[in-house]
Order: sequence, then structure tokens, then C-alpha cells
Amino acid sequence: MDEAHTSEMLDCYDSWYDQAFERFRVDTGTRYPSRQDELDRHWDSIFKRRNKGPFVSSLRATQDMIDHNDLHRRISSAEAAAIARLQGITSDVKHGASWGPDIAVKAFKDLDLVFFGGKLNGHVCVMWDDLGMDALGVTEYPGDAQEDENQSHIVLNADLIFNQAEGHPFCQVLHTLLHEMVHALDTVRCPHTLDPQSDGHDKHFESRISAVNGRAKHLLGVAAVVWEPYKQCHFFHKSQRLGLRWSFGHVRSTRKDGGQRSKYGTKDEWRGSSRRGGTNKACIVM
Repeated sequence: MDEAHTSEMLDCYDSWYDQAFERFRVDTGTRYPSRQDELDRHWDSIFKRRNKGPFVSSLRATQDMIDHNDLHRRISSAEAAAIARLQGITSDVKHGASWGPDIAVKAFKDLDLVFFGGKLNGHVCVMWDDLGMDALGVTEYPGDAQEDENQSHIVLNADLIFNQAEGHPFCQVLHTLLHEMVHALDTVRCPHTLDPQSDGHDKHFESRISAVNGRAKHLLGVAAVVWEPYKQCHFFHKSQRLGLRWSFGHVRSTRKDGGQRSKYGTKDEWRGSSRRGGTNKACIVM
């Protein structure tokens, strides 16, 4: 890669990072069909309505996910149209089309319909932030905030995705978003099963992400699973941001010598693990 092309790519990365913190609009950024009121809802972190269920068991939610992502399932015309839009933007970006971090919000409803049967839209908000940790994204959900009960926020890490992560940022955005949407499904469909001491990657998560991964690769050529060679689970202190109680995170944690890094969820905790005591938040490695 020549110096001119390298400089051009670095400018793109800087631009994507800056755009992640600007209010998204239908007439700017990624050319993808969307509504301004939907974009504003995510930006302002407003849920459409209270989530009153019906709620199901983890097993039922998992079976529904597997059935929905069956490659041989007959799909509706609305789902076919959503697939066409997702395939269109994926192909356009592959061939050099302009795009931005707003794709995570603009495509969320279509991703939800195609891979989750439309269960998440209205109960999950997507936003960008600098998380201050080696996590591509986290899913935060309130355990005691009545107005947001059984709903969640997906927070994508702009610094890591656009400044540090390997691979094409567009694929990183979709990969991370699908991963976090699988976590969010628990808060929306089976909140009574949530365990703040769990790492969030139990047999049900593995089954669900596997189903999404197979269909995402088949339809879009984008994986929902990018297996890192090393995994670890760790806990960090309760976040004050948004007043939320627990979170699941998608973390990359490897060391050049092939070992696992011993580090925790915040920069301060990387320096001193003694602060772990009394935590009620989980950051999970994928």
C-alpha cells in the first residue's frame, strides 16, 4: 500500500470516528433508507413503549432464533426487502461506496427483522461512545430502572472500531452489532433469566450466535462470530452512565506472546485489580 493510499485511509478512519459523535440524519452519511424520528429515538435513547412481553424461557427464545435463521424458512416480502437493502449496502461498500457509523442505527431495524424476527426494535437503542476499554461494544440493561425495564442499550466503541480494530471497520460494525443484539435479546424476551454474575456466553448464547452467524455469512458475507484465539471473563465496577446496572461486552484480549492479559473493565482497574470487589457489572469476552 503506497503512502498516498495509507494517508487517505487514515483520513477516512478519522472522519468515521468524528461522525460517530454527530447526530445522524437521513440525508447525510450512509445512503440507507431510514426515518429521522427513528434515528432521533436512538440518539436520544428513547424507547417507543414499555416492554410488557410476552416473555419466554431461554430455551424457547433460543429455539425461536434457530428456527427464524433456518436458511430454508419461507420469508415474508418485508423480510425479503430488508435483505435486499442489507445486501445492497454491503455490496456498495465492498465496491468503494461512502458510508459512515450511522449505518449501525440506520440498518438496525432491518438487521432485527432479518435475524431476530423484529423482536428488538423499539426496546433497544444503539449509540456510539469511547468505552475506555478493549471492548468493541457492550450491551447495557437496567435491573432496577422501572421506566426502562426489560429494555437495553447497545454501545459501540468508536475508538476501538475505527482506530485500533483489525479488518474493515464496516465488517467490524456489523459483526459487533449482531453480537450485541444477541445479548440484547435476553433483556427483551427472557429478562427473568438474566444473571449479573454470568458471563453471558452460555449454551443459549452460543446456539443463538451460531444461527445468526451462519445466516449472516450466507446472506451478507459478513460473520457474526470472529473467534479470537484467547478468551477471558472479567467484572468491573458499576457504571454511572445512563444509570444502568449490568452490561455484557464484546472484548478482544490477546497478548503477543500468546498468553492472556490480566486486565479489567476500566483503565483504573487495569492498574489495580483490588478494586474489583463488590462489582455488579459483567464485561464478557467473545
